[in-house]
Amino acid sequence: MTIKQQGGIFGRNPFFKDVDVSGSLTSNNISVSASDPYITITDSDTGVDHELDGQSGIGNFSINVDKNSEGSNPGFVVTVQGMQFFRIDDSGDILFYDNTGSSADLTWDASAGNLAFANGGGIDFSATSGTGTSELFDDYEEGTWTPTVTSTSGTITTVDNVEGFYTKIGRQVTVYAHATTTDNGTGAGNLRFTGLPYTPVSTTMSGTGFMGVGYNSSSGKTLRGRVTGGNLRIDVSNVDGTYPTSNGRSNSIQVTYYV
Repeated sequence: MTIKQQGGIFGRNPFFKDVDVSGSLTSNNISVSASDPYITITDSDTGVDHELDGQSGIGNFSINVDKNSEGSNPGFVVTVQGMQFFRIDDSGDILFYDNTGSSADLTWDASAGNLAFANGGGIDFSATSGTGTSELFDDYEEGTWTPTVTSTSGTITTVDNVEGFYTKIGRQVTVYAHATTTDNGTGAGNLRFTGLPYTPVSTTMSGTGFMGVGYNSSSGKTLRGRVTGGNLRIDVSNVDGTYPTSNGRSNSIQVTYYV
């Protein structure tokens, strides 16, 4: 092993401030002054610890290294006061733990490139000015839903091409629904899409309903859709309030509501 001192000549200045090590450096125990933190470097394969003893008021700070990344051993772990704080596991994922050291509050998925928050966590914008009830961006979701298509009066015999999509950002949900009425039967009143992915909030405002717009591709008429608080459905009519569908007509509607 060769040690090169930066900024001095060994023997004249015995205090090493910056040191380059060429080759291997092995130490079983290094003691430093009480003003320094306590650091332990552990080889998870051999169980050998390398320690720096220091200020007890700070508590224990340790770095555990598994140089071969074998089995379920962590690739790299930082422990503060005996609890996990930071980890890089065998797959390269990066995890930050809560103050109990038992669960990850924040995870970087190395293979997918995704950043994942624990349930209830998110991006906090509270440092910005504002008077909102929350400035935490803690939820985003997008997916599909399959509506049940009926009429509020009479019975529709057959529908086809039924589909639905939704996007949820925080408390705001935007839904899209589509269906073709193959055989209207005795259907009348409103066209109804049931099975919304989230229940609309029940407030004074939502008693009036959340309104959306749509289009009947066969008649060329504009549609209106209404979602009311606590109800998992969209009631659809033509803009003039008349029944929107008949044999062979296709209806599409989009509504934004709050949960």
